[in-house]
Amino acid sequence: MFEPVFLRRGLQGVDPWQVEYTVVDVETTGLSPARGHRVCEVAAVRLRADGTVVEEFSTLVDPQRPMSRQNQSQHGISENDVAEAPLFTQVAGTLLRLMRGSLVVAHKLAFDASFLEAEFARAGAARLRMAGLCTLTAFRAQTDLRGYTLAGIVKDLSGGWPSHGHAALEDARNTARALTTLLATSPQPLRLTGGPAGALPVWPEAVRSRPRIAGAPGSRQGWPAHIHAALPSGRTVPPDPATAGEYQRVLEGLAIQGRLAGHEAQRLVTLASAAGHHQTSVRQTHAAVWQTVRSRVPDPSPRAVRELTDVARHLGVSDLAARDLPSVGDELKGVRIVPVGQDASVRDLTAWAERHGATIGVRPSKTTRLVIATDPATVPSPSVVTQHRLPVLAPAAARRWLEQQMKPAAQPAEAVAACGPLVFTGPGAGPVWRLHELPDELTAGTFTASVRWLVEQSADPEATFVQFTRGRTPRLMVDRSKAPHGSEQTLDDALVDLRQAAGLALTVKGRFRRVGRKAGAAPVPLQPSHGGTPAAHSRNPESYQNIISQAPHGDHRTTTAAFLASPGEPTLHRRRTAASAAATAVAGEGHQRRRRQSFSAHFWLFCLTGGIGNIIYAVRINNWNRARGL
Repeated sequence: MFEPVFLRRGLQGVDPWQVEYTVVDVETTGLSPARGHRVCEVAAVRLRADGTVVEEFSTLVDPQRPMSRQNQSQHGISENDVAEAPLFTQVAGTLLRLMRGSLVVAHKLAFDASFLEAEFARAGAARLRMAGLCTLTAFRAQTDLRGYTLAGIVKDLSGGWPSHGHAALEDARNTARALTTLLATSPQPLRLTGGPAGALPVWPEAVRSRPRIAGAPGSRQGWPAHIHAALPSGRTVPPDPATAGEYQRVLEGLAIQGRLAGHEAQRLVTLASAAGHHQTSVRQTHAAVWQTVRSRVPDPSPRAVRELTDVARHLGVSDLAARDLPSVGDELKGVRIVPVGQDASVRDLTAWAERHGATIGVRPSKTTRLVIATDPATVPSPSVVTQHRLPVLAPAAARRWLEQQMKPAAQPAEAVAACGPLVFTGPGAGPVWRLHELPDELTAGTFTASVRWLVEQSADPEATFVQFTRGRTPRLMVDRSKAPHGSEQTLDDALVDLRQAAGLALTVKGRFRRVGRKAGAAPVPLQPSHGGTPAAHSRNPESYQNIISQAPHGDHRTTTAAFLASPGEPTLHRRRTAASAAATAVAGEGHQRRRRQSFSAHFWLFCLTGGIGNIIYAVRINNWNRARGL
């Protein structure tokens, strides 16, 4: 379905900053469409290279088959969630429109492509052809990270884990952020190379959608603001009027009662999803609810202003509150004062302090910061004042004291954008770039610790025992006789995994060298890789053992422990000692694993032969007893 496009360093190819991208992500009922598994959620984010979002689309999809418990626990989608969702054929037209004229992007593109191809084939488009870029392959080839799962890349680029994984829209946004950050931080020019895309058919647009709202709001965020952030932006599908009206009525009741941050507001998630809201429509609803709540308090006191400000924050319309409400600062937030008496100067100072965020008390206590009184003899609870050493000041002196306690005023809230630029920013944003890029053909499939080490060696100009050449069929040539001492087991494991790679010609020759050394001597240090694509050397092809495998791609996934045990590649400085120790550790682990397997096989063989011997012995004893008449 997708013609592969690679992101490579150099000056030949298409400038990635002149292309629009459509990032897609799917959640499924299983792992293989060949076994009848279907798509249960799909999301598409169209954006430019600088992270500017053009349009988003996300919806649950009725898979028309049961959902397994294992997949429900992974992505959190139940059969009740998709019961009223549209079919894939009903939303395929919108997906085709978003992908038309853009480069389709996905993390582990082969997985998403297999399900999309099967779904489009069921819908009547069996031979679609479009250009596709896999960010998993791009990050493996260009960066040196601990792991290459989407969550791991987000952690390395942003410093924090994703708020909720396995939600199609959130995963698509994070993939888009990873791609734009890769383009923005590249130390060398990057170009897109690959085959052209074909023309896509024009199908009717989706008439309804059911976006999923995953996760929960933050500590200072209400459910309505969380719903707004989790919905797709754009004008894709208009919401259902009846369900949208019910959502607004429930939201008004909760806003008037002040329960926008409680568990009662979780009902809004179901209503917003059923209505098919998007960010533009739900913001209009929240603004209307805010105006209704505001009209109930025509002349708010400072305390009412704070309550209305909290309502606006929970609704995600703080900019409306900043323009409509009287100015009430928070410069004195956390300062509790107790005014004493009805003098005009005391009342004026109390009102001024309350407008700037101070809390007004009735009697002094241990939480009181200041007592304002024209006559200290009239202060109530003098023992409390003495015990906690509370200052008792006249209005003029109290004004000067409060001005010294004031904090800088908070900036007025700005309007909430539909969807800001999708790019990771901050001091820690940016991947660790390899000194030399790895071949894309070798990073698209299995990438275990041993394979990663061999691929990094193939890109190192100093490594002479392995060479990679591009062509109609990519070829990897390995000479065992030149391999570094101590890497025998790692190299063998890598060759076993690479023999399963589709479309790769693997050429192996020679035997490992027998290096004589004293007992207990350390192996020759393994030289780590520094990347790069060396030129092909002329060698005798007849002396090689040609192995061409057309098996399916292996699993792209690898564990963090495997990466920590792999030799890895130094980033911008040489770490030869660490790489040698890591390569020896990988080889030792493979040897120990084979010893355990051999012991297990011998143990069960011993048990089997022992059981057969016992049966033969029992039969002989029985025959002997019968012969004696026992």
